[in-house]
Amino acid sequence: MESEVISGHKTLLQKYEIPLEHLDFDYLRKCSDTKKVERIYRILKSGEEGNFPDLTKFAEKRLHELDPKNKFLRTESAALRKNNLNEKTRMDLESGLKSWHDSISDIDHSRQSSLKRNLPPVRALNKEILDNFEKEKSRESKNPKKDRIKSCEYEKWDKFDADAEALKIDLDEERKIENFKQKTMRHESTPIIEEIYEDDFSQMTLKEKEVLAKRCKDKGNDFYRAKEYKEAIEEYSKSLRILSMAATYNNRAIAYIKTNEFHKAVKDCDKCLELEPENVKALLRKAQALQGLDQRRDAYQVYCKVLLIEPNNSYALNATNDLRKQLPDLPLPNSTRIKVIDETETDTKSETLKHSPKIEMEPKTHVEIKSEEKKVKETNNEKINEKQQTIKAFKDKLEIQHSKPKNSLNKSVGKDDALQNYKMKVDEQKKKQQEYKEHFKKMFEEHENEVFLLPHHNKNKNEFIIEESKDQKKK
Repeated sequence: MESEVISGHKTLLQKYEIPLEHLDFDYLRKCSDTKKVERIYRILKSGEEGNFPDLTKFAEKRLHELDPKNKFLRTESAALRKNNLNEKTRMDLESGLKSWHDSISDIDHSRQSSLKRNLPPVRALNKEILDNFEKEKSRESKNPKKDRIKSCEYEKWDKFDADAEALKIDLDEERKIENFKQKTMRHESTPIIEEIYEDDFSQMTLKEKEVLAKRCKDKGNDFYRAKEYKEAIEEYSKSLRILSMAATYNNRAIAYIKTNEFHKAVKDCDKCLELEPENVKALLRKAQALQGLDQRRDAYQVYCKVLLIEPNNSYALNATNDLRKQLPDLPLPNSTRIKVIDETETDTKSETLKHSPKIEMEPKTHVEIKSEEKKVKETNNEKINEKQQTIKAFKDKLEIQHSKPKNSLNKSVGKDDALQNYKMKVDEQKKKQQEYKEHFKKMFEEHENEVFLLPHHNKNKNEFIIEESKDQKKK
């Protein structure tokens, strides 16, 4: 049977371009294309090509085999009511809904309690005053004036004085206003308007505080850029009342420096450093404020701390150079210091080593200025050369002393024995010299920045003694 086009409307067979021969049991049995079987099922169910109940059922069965969850296999049914459900399903649904309701109620209650503010009630007029005012108005409307002149009473109109009546009306109005004021004063025993204090930020969540504090800080930054430093300080202070942040303390400190309030700037920098101990900006601003207070030595120490964190900080390097020019006794930035502590006081010079001054070395810092390093190396090389020359002179002296054997040696023993003894002594002396050189070199490397010791030859005992240099004795 050929499909026809009725009033220009395409049938499903034409729309899907499916041949009429495919509406057959054998084709449906062999076809495994879900989409094609679905379209054939829709054509058969529409009845546009005729009514084929068995073929329609077979197509539905075949579609169910290929795609059990197909939307065209769904059947319409009425919504289930609570009574139609079995007991277990109903209990599960009820318990789930109850737990959800309880959790939502708890969340809502916690949010409402967090948003509560200790604010006075909304101001409004006293209800009693309004009631009295309405009563008076209604009384006046019910009881019109008795002395009103009618339009037909010509004699009364001749006697009517317009100026007197106008004055009378004005007096009545003033009397009403006065009475109203007295009544309102009577009801104002308790003030309606109360002073509203600053918001209590303690009830806010942390996220709310962060957003509000950042907003105030940004406003302060805008004022600072416009060089309105006092307004900037006010906004920074508002932000800090809401939430303490290191950046806000830092910004308020520089604003205080601009207004020459150096003490407050130092306090803000200290608070910032409590939150962030290695904040370079806070250290630099603290040093600036200390310079403003003419505490240059303290400022120098703060700049040295900056160089510990950032060795190449140009601002800190320039500031330390300027301060050292102003105060020449200041040490180099982050240099190693030696503290000499006298444990005992003695009058005699020949004290043992345990009674000598105890030298305590402060731990070296990891930052050293390159120019200072170069100077130290040069001085150390010079001292090494001096010590080597001293050792060489001592060696030459020893060789001169032992070049001639003593006369007593020739008399007591033979020439061979004397020569052998002399060689042994020379070897021992060389060995001692070598040991001393190694010991001295090792000691010098270990104590490169400490006190230098010079060698001294004791002629009486023929020994090599180490004594302190003259420069060190002076110190």
